[in-house]
Amino acid sequence: MLRGRRTVGFRIGRHDRSRPLVIDPILPFYSTYLGGSGADAGEAIDVDAAGNAYIAGWTFSADFPLERPVDRELHVDSRLCNDWSDLCPDAFVTKLNAAGTAVVYSTFVGGDREDRALDIDVDVNGNAYVTGRSNSGNDFPTVNAWRSDARYGDAFVFKLDPTGQNLAYSTWLGATEGRAVTVDASGAAYVAGGGNGNVPVTTGAAQTSCTGACGFVTKVAPNGSSLAWSTYLGGGGPFGSQANDLALDAAGNVYVAGTTWGSFPTTPGAVSGTWKGYGDAYVAKLNPTGSSILYATLLGGGWTDDGTAVAVDAAGDAYVAGTTRSSDFPTTPGAWSNSCNGWGELYCQYTDAFVTKVNPTGTALLYSTYFGGWADEVAGDMRLDGAGNVFLAGATESSNFPVVHAFQAAGRFEGCSGAAYTVCYDAFVTKLNTDSSLGWSTYLGGDSGEDGSDFARGLALDASGSAYVTGSTSATDFPTLNAVKANCGTSGDGLCDGGAGDAFAAKLGFVSPATSCSLDGQVLTVAVPPSGSVTFSRSGSSLTVTGAGSCPAVALADVATVNVVGSTGNDVRPRRRPLHARSANRARQRSRDRVHRLARRGDRHARTAGRPGGRRDQALLLRHRPQRRRRRRHHPLRQRADGRDGRSRSGHPVGTRLLAARVDERR
Repeated sequence: MLRGRRTVGFRIGRHDRSRPLVIDPILPFYSTYLGGSGADAGEAIDVDAAGNAYIAGWTFSADFPLERPVDRELHVDSRLCNDWSDLCPDAFVTKLNAAGTAVVYSTFVGGDREDRALDIDVDVNGNAYVTGRSNSGNDFPTVNAWRSDARYGDAFVFKLDPTGQNLAYSTWLGATEGRAVTVDASGAAYVAGGGNGNVPVTTGAAQTSCTGACGFVTKVAPNGSSLAWSTYLGGGGPFGSQANDLALDAAGNVYVAGTTWGSFPTTPGAVSGTWKGYGDAYVAKLNPTGSSILYATLLGGGWTDDGTAVAVDAAGDAYVAGTTRSSDFPTTPGAWSNSCNGWGELYCQYTDAFVTKVNPTGTALLYSTYFGGWADEVAGDMRLDGAGNVFLAGATESSNFPVVHAFQAAGRFEGCSGAAYTVCYDAFVTKLNTDSSLGWSTYLGGDSGEDGSDFARGLALDASGSAYVTGSTSATDFPTLNAVKANCGTSGDGLCDGGAGDAFAAKLGFVSPATSCSLDGQVLTVAVPPSGSVTFSRSGSSLTVTGAGSCPAVALADVATVNVVGSTGNDVRPRRRPLHARSANRARQRSRDRVHRLARRGDRHARTAGRPGGRRDQALLLRHRPQRRRRRRHHPLRQRADGRDGRSRSGHPVGTRLLAARVDERR
């Protein structure tokens, strides 16, 4: 930004001036609403090799945007559905082009009652595999099915061809709901979820029976007309257990994460074999034929723990993400945080997300951490890149949620209606590096509307490390860019679809301009070369940028904002016009003298930003105020000893912010 006729600089916040500043922004490639005039939510997202995004979810909108649909009608039987006790959305699947600017295809899939798509996976040919739950009858579309008769409360899985206009197969599975799906190289779909004694079990299954509610894992043949194998997984009882996510390794072993509300069959040597009460997360590994549980372990403390997502690396280490309120959740030395915002020995005041890494035999924790601020966090989804970095998406209501290189550096909770029991969340997307530091972390959301809440539910990665996220928002000012739908319909009432809300989809990543220096309107974007630096200086009436390759001088009058894009480790040093050292010392001394005069006479302008000169004098006072330590209010359990990840040693976020990016310390 321009700070005057003679100075180009950056808008920064509190930071450690003894350390270098690095400009490394995370910015959106696109962000869009997705929905009609009723309630809509994205539950899952995947991306193909060309960068097209596939979103699956559910909708109550008869006017949901469709393009070449398999089914163009929202099926609701008014005799069976109402607004309270028996809601009847339809599942939807939508494909966006790589730029996020157009819908390639979009379709309903459903029957006359409730149908919700909960997960999606896309194979190398562009076929989309979708699972979820349905209360519909025989009008739910089945094609080449293993089972075509409805039982009014079943899991389903279907395969949509690359055009989005044909179901290659669609079948009921017999369980209560499918919560996760992944596909292998042969086109076989693996589905995990929850059942109630109605799960199909094949000969030789690892677990052949269950009393009450249990999780399940089923492998569906590539043609959809038969089951390769199917097994229960978990303990039963009145509350039972369920599987929430699954992943495959290169050998075909199946990793499952979920939640149990009772005893769970663990294996010898497990990290934890004891259910500690309320809910515990778990992770289990099945062999490729589903005939044996190679390991199964609980993950949790004395309160509630929910295993939401699982991923596996090339070494066979399993990564589990979820939500915990246990103050004794197991963590490891060197974790990002070893404690939550606790209320005692048993539980935390609010929930935190967690990320845990388990060794290939399920006998030890390689890494485990809490993650969040001083209010609630809920983990939605997790992905792992090839280097072992963890990407986590979810929702937060913490105003001090840790942000680094953020597209949106502050939560937007101010627009909540203030109604009783109203809680406002913002979505978040975070990259955790392998050394437990933050690669980047950002809020994503708005605050205007009935409650202004935003939830990230699904996450995907492409080969370049860009993150694709979907979820739901009730904010009328959710940030959009290159959008298919830039606004949420308010109908003049100031609410997002009457308070119902829309789905959203966004692509986030590090932005590198096509050239090293470009001027778009009055925004100058400068790309920092790898392991390099850039310097800004004034030459006459022009701004000169050195160190950025081919970057011609630009007129100062043409520049309102400078946006610097760098790669990790780049040291970007904005400078004033070079001065002689003696002149610089004299200028600093004059500045100190001015501050001292202001302080002695108690000039109101030195303390008030609302009058001419106020901000300048206030800045001078802040700049030259003696560096006395002040006690800061923070929760003692949020203290950290090392000050990593954009947090100060007292646990507070540090870093600096650009107008269109985020400037932070690199340690």
